[in-house]
Amino acid sequence: MESSRNFRIEAIKNLKNLETPFDEFDVELEVDRLKKVYEEQLIEEATEKNSNRKKKEIAIIVGIVAMILLILFFPILSDADISKTSISTEQAIEQEPVIYGVVINGVRWATRNVNSPRTFADRPESIGMHYQWNRGVGYATNTRNASGWNSSPAAGTTWADVNNPCPEGWRLPTRAELESLSSVGCIWTDLNGVRGRLFGSYPNQIFLPATGDRHPISGILSDVGAWGGYWSSNSSINRTDNRILYGWVLTFSASAPSRVHEIDRAAGFAIRCVAIN
Repeated sequence: MESSRNFRIEAIKNLKNLETPFDEFDVELEVDRLKKVYEEQLIEEATEKNSNRKKKEIAIIVGIVAMILLILFFPILSDADISKTSISTEQAIEQEPVIYGVVINGVRWATRNVNSPRTFADRPESIGMHYQWNRGVGYATNTRNASGWNSSPAAGTTWADVNNPCPEGWRLPTRAELESLSSVGCIWTDLNGVRGRLFGSYPNQIFLPATGDRHPISGILSDVGAWGGYWSSNSSINRTDNRILYGWVLTFSASAPSRVHEIDRAAGFAIRCVAIN
């Protein structure tokens, strides 16, 4: 019904269907009625289209706002991060990327021991290698004797950068940092069958395996799985004699909680690095 003629034709058809007499006045009334109906339909269709368009616009705006809020207030989680919500502490430690480390008391600790110089061990429970204080030579922990062992304590008051066995971006912890780690508490446990102590509280935890040690004179390996020792970068300044010089070490066993104390520098212990700020 795009013109008055179309309205008139439709009006006459409607009146004829009534099978009653009608005149020109009746036709004009029917035309007016049809126009009003048509206009109401147009208004209704326009209102419905406008409502649908507004609903779509609102949905788009809500979606955009939701995305912005997710980006601003929620971290982007990897598959490994998501899985941590339903896995054990042991699995979480295994999945923690060594490149990020774990922050405990404001210090970012590596999640693995040092293996060969400038490399981390493959797994969190791996003992890695033993080192003498302020020396960059590593000794394997799967053999009893140490070839080329030096029983003389190294000189120096702090571990020299040139002898730093930690990977790039990492260094040995200080005595104060070891004491800070020890202060958070730990439990004797095992990770994949390796005994040691778990420090911190979930999710900020690191596992230190019971590394044993190498004797300062003979270099012989002992006590692996029974107790652990980890060097600091600091030497002792209040305990010297004709031969022995000391360094600060964090030690622990199944029966003895962790503590930091002085031990002969020529002994062999493991290294757990901290990030360079």
